[in-house]
This record gives sequence, structure tokens and C-alpha cells, in this order.
Amino acid sequence: VGSSTGALHVLECEGFRMVYVQAMEGHHSKPIADIASTHETDMAELTYPAEELFAVADEGGSVSVWTAKGFEARGRLEVPGECFTCVKMRGANIYTASLSGRVYIFDTDFLVLKCEIQAHARAILAIALHPSQPWLTSVSEDTFVNIWNLENLNTNEIEALASKDLADRMLCGTAFVGEGGKDIAIVHYDSESISILPGDKVPGM
Repeated sequence: VGSSTGALHVLECEGFRMVYVQAMEGHHSKPIADIASTHETDMAELTYPAEELFAVADEGGSVSVWTAKGFEARGRLEVPGECFTCVKMRGANIYTASLSGRVYIFDTDFLVLKCEIQAHARAILAIALHPSQPWLTSVSEDTFVNIWNLENLNTNEIEALASKDLADRMLCGTAFVGEGGKDIAIVHYDSESISILPGDKVPGM
């Protein structure tokens, strides 16, 4: 669990009970924005790395990489001047989004930046990975939901599959939903409704 002080707190689950285990301090000096694990997605097991990892992103543009067993720090990635808002992991890749409207993709094996996408005109508040396809969706304060094809990520060829403007709505959450993740759900500030973008109306999906 991340905190506003930058400290990480480890809880152990015992059935429906959670027991406090330890605090890990001194690794982040800015508030923790999000935490992601390599094993939290529905992708086939062949995408899982040999070692389970998790990534911690903070509001100072820093991402730390940890082993899930033993909580050993594997490394640190930084983008000076950025403020990360969310993070996802899949295989050997870390996906982060920022207040500047960019998506950064890092390699966990070599701890380097693989790709940078200027995805939105304003802050990105959420991203999601498709459960079985190499697609990423991002939503922003600029009212747009964008879908990206990451199939050729290793050659830095990122394809914009689609873009949809939800006028006058500040978008703050997204997920692939429905059978096989064929649709996209979007939530926005000051609304109790959930917008659904049908996949059959999105070219390329």
C-alpha cells in the first residue's frame, strides 16, 4: 500500500483478515500514485516473467521495481519533471501515464525507457491493458479516450487505433469489459454513470 509520504506498507492477507507486516521507507520522497504487479492481468501465463515483480510509481516521476517475494528493490526509473498518475505491468514492460499527457513504457529487464507516447493534450488519469490483445486505452482530462496498438512496441511503431471525444466530460477511469474485453468502460468526474464504448464500433478492434 502506498502513502502520501512516499512510504510503502506491506500487509499480509489471512483469509478475510489483513495483518500489518512492515513499512518500506526511503525509496520514494513524493506521494505514491499507483502500484501494479506482473500477475494482476488476465493475459496468458506465457507473458509472465520468471520472477514476479511489482512497480511503484510516484508523483515525482519515479518508478521503483521490486520482487514480490522478499521485497527486494530491483531498480529505479525516473523521468525528471514528470508526475505519474497511474502504472500497469505486463511481461517485462511497465506502462505509466502522466499529468503531461504522455505514456511512458519501460523495460524491467534492462531498466530503460523503451517508448514515449504523446497521447493526450492534458493529464492522463487512467490507463488499461486489454486482457488478450496488445492494446492499451488511455483517458484524460481532455475528454478523449484513445486506444493504442502496441503490437510493434519493440520497433517503437505505436499505432493509434481509435480516438473518441466524450464532450464536456473529464475522464478519470477506464477498463476493457465484456466478453473477451470487446468493449471499453469509461467513468468521469461528477457523474454516477458509466459510459460504454462498443468495440464493434471501433475500427481495428
